[in-house]
Amino acid sequence: MKHFKTTELYKGIKVVSENLPYVKSFSLGFWFNIGSRDENESNNGICHFIEHILFKGTKTRKASDISNEIESFGGEINAFTEKDHTCIYSHGYKTNLEKSFAVMSDMIQNSLFQEKDIINEASIIVDEIKDYEDNPSIIIYDKFEELLFNGDSLGFPILGKRKTVKNLTRSDLLKFFKNNYCSDNFVISASGAVDHMELVGLTEKYFFQNFNISKERKQFRKNYKPKTFTKNKDTNQSYIVIGCPADGVTDPRRGEIILLSTILGEGCGSRLFQILREEMGLAYQISSSINFFSEVSAFSIYLSTHPKNIEKTLDIINKELYKIRNFKVNSEELKRAKEYFKGSLLLSMENPTSRMNQAAQSLLYFNRVLPLKEIITNIDSVNEKHIIEAANRFLTETNLSKVIFYPNKK
Repeated sequence: MKHFKTTELYKGIKVVSENLPYVKSFSLGFWFNIGSRDENESNNGICHFIEHILFKGTKTRKASDISNEIESFGGEINAFTEKDHTCIYSHGYKTNLEKSFAVMSDMIQNSLFQEKDIINEASIIVDEIKDYEDNPSIIIYDKFEELLFNGDSLGFPILGKRKTVKNLTRSDLLKFFKNNYCSDNFVISASGAVDHMELVGLTEKYFFQNFNISKERKQFRKNYKPKTFTKNKDTNQSYIVIGCPADGVTDPRRGEIILLSTILGEGCGSRLFQILREEMGLAYQISSSINFFSEVSAFSIYLSTHPKNIEKTLDIINKELYKIRNFKVNSEELKRAKEYFKGSLLLSMENPTSRMNQAAQSLLYFNRVLPLKEIITNIDSVNEKHIIEAANRFLTETNLSKVIFYPNKK
């Protein structure tokens, strides 16, 4: 990612871009270092709510104009909210970069936050929450992270809760937006058929509003105690997540837990996939993953299985975790994990949107764009001993939290 150029403008707005001469399209993202972790109990869901409202019209554009101006030229505009970040993004043909930039900057600076739109959107978001609650493979992660980060805003669901969403007012949204969506936590990122100085010029042309300066984000308070949560749901399968807090994305040891997760449950060659699915046929879905945040992460093992197999699968997982804590990791197994990660990374770098996302997140987390070579060097430096040490830091049997959804008895 050495071809990325970065410029910091007035009041801290950062512009990062990369020209890819082999593509004719662009991917453009407006990123704020603000997410659901910056909320509290009474306004949980407000970041996601604001993301929706930004599409409901500005002083010069109706809601339909926002999408039509971009889609009528074959482009796309969308947004998402995370626990750490919020992003509005668009894709399009290179000649339509300024059009997309103008629409997106208008949304951020001139959205109306009209009362009628807020009332309508609250109902839509409540429906979205219900959709999530109907999907056990999604909602189980919300419950899992609630256990891991108990009492901390990192444990809040991104969508919020029905009651908090319904109670949010226009005044709440406007005040939160003004106080948190600020120039010094704002990154404009682009990749593809873009010119860096053109992007800087567009920023100077379209951003004229005086942004506030953001407040310092409170860090995660480490008060973790492992817990188990069980619930009956109207499903045919049982759904299980096991895990614990681990190193954050800014920790130099992040490569160790990335490879630990890869060895355990990422890809068809991983230990848990091979034994639970291929050898014993106990689970169709079995995987491990890491949800990274700046200073902490959520390390998880996920599976779905028949209720009669729960005890057996949990016993096998505990045995595999015992093995990786106490016995030497095979050098070929570690090599496979490294190549699996590097292959996934390099394949993602062929997509301008992935490159745009990675550059923005890197800038927000590290205040610089990490070179690809540095990321790979970090992974290659991990040895067998590091994997065992990482497993013993986190994946001890007494340190694991569990969420289990049982089927309702028919």
